[in-house]
Formats: sequence, C-alpha cells, structure tokens
Amino acid sequence: MPIEAKQVAEILKSILTIPFGGKPSGRYIIARDRLAELAGRKTMRESYLQELQEEAVEIGIIVVNLDTYFEVQELAVIKNHRSVPPSVVQKLLSRS
Repeated sequence: MPIEAKQVAEILKSILTIPFGGKPSGRYIIARDRLAELAGRKTMRESYLQELQEEAVEIGIIVVNLDTYFEVQELAVIKNHRSVPPSVVQKLLSRS
C-alpha cells in the first residue's frame, strides 16, 4: 500500500539516527528500489519524488535524487557549506 510522502520523509529522517555501515548515525544513501519499497510503491514517479523532497525540507532533511540512489542528510549540514563569492565567479568568467 502506498505511503504518503510526508510519512516517508519522516522515516528517512529516523534512519539518520540508526547505526549502520560502521557509523553511529548521519548521512546515507538509499537505492531507488529500496526507497520505493519503503514508500510502498513499484515505481517512483517524478511528482511523488518532488513531493517527498519538499516534505523532507519541511522536517529539516535533504533528499538528493542521484538517479539510481538518493542521498539523505540533515539540512543544517548543507546550510553550513561555504558559499561561492561573486569574486570567484568573476575570476572564472574572465578566464574564458
């Protein structure tokens, strides 16, 4: 039976706290077919994946579609990445 995107997002978030793969917790990847199984679906339609990604952001995680698998990590981790300043972009453009 299909599971709503919001519920699947909550499941994905809970997985962040489960130890596996030699790590106590944190970011992970999940195969497309395993995600479909969690969602109770045979196929992962683009509209469902979009809804899942939106629901994930609402609860503080990011789900990145990498075709055959998905990366899941906390939104806070992404927000702490450094930002490319305009000077770097201009430097790169001036090389062309």
